[in-house]
Amino acid sequence: MMSSLIHQRIRNRIIEILEWILESEYKVPELGFNELINSWADWADILVNNPNFPLTYTASEINSLMNVNLAIEAFCESTPPMVPDIPDILALPEWSQLVSSARLAHAELMKRGRFSEDVVSRYE
Repeated sequence: MMSSLIHQRIRNRIIEILEWILESEYKVPELGFNELINSWADWADILVNNPNFPLTYTASEINSLMNVNLAIEAFCESTPPMVPDIPDILALPEWSQLVSSARLAHAELMKRGRFSEDVVSRYE
């Protein structure tokens, strides 16, 4: 079982990925679409595939992150397996939906903000 401190760090990485998506609304992501999607999968997998969500997330936060995950899946289904890093991809409706869901999730998570990377926080 993962410690609360690890969950806090994962939460912070997820917030960073949401910010990366938002920064890329009108420009190709700095490290490319594929790296962005893979980064989401690396960090959010524990949330998406875990029925016993850690206490580092409220029900509302989990719901908003699940919506981001659905938007990422839709984006992936609308693009080739290796997404080309071209501006045309930004015009896809699935990209717009992904950015919108990321904006909502980011706002929801930032109500409580980032948690300490070194000390277990109280989740209230």
